[in-house]
Amino acid sequence: MLINFQKNSITFSSTFFILAFSAIIFLLSACVVTTGRGPYYPQDAAARRGDLGSIQGLWFITASNYSGKLEFHWERGMWVGRVWFDAFQQWEPVTDIFFDSHMGEIQFTRVAYNQRYIGTLSGDQIVGTYTTPQGGTGSWTARRH
Repeated sequence: MLINFQKNSITFSSTFFILAFSAIIFLLSACVVTTGRGPYYPQDAAARRGDLGSIQGLWFITASNYSGKLEFHWERGMWVGRVWFDAFQQWEPVTDIFFDSHMGEIQFTRVAYNQRYIGTLSGDQIVGTYTTPQGGTGSWTARRH
């Protein structure tokens, strides 16, 4: 039996190419392309207009019986905020702000005391807890001004 390797290698190469090309097209068609949408994805304010109304603005906060004010606003593609407790009589920055408008989850860090606040937005109220570096916890609420 005589095999013509040259003819079979061309047939094999073309068959392999067609199968590989088909597999690539199939895999690409299975990919889902989404726009960047999420709490960390930087976007301009116009694209997040619905999200902005959810937390942007002034809130009255009470954390472990300390009352004050809490503010959030969208600036340069990210959330920024600050908190004022009446007992301390000064504005303090809050950082690492995370807000998921779909779940209503908000998180931020009170820099002055390294406290991490986690809460859930429902209507015009946020209810949550905070933790301290020493492992302590406390409850907090905020309602829209």
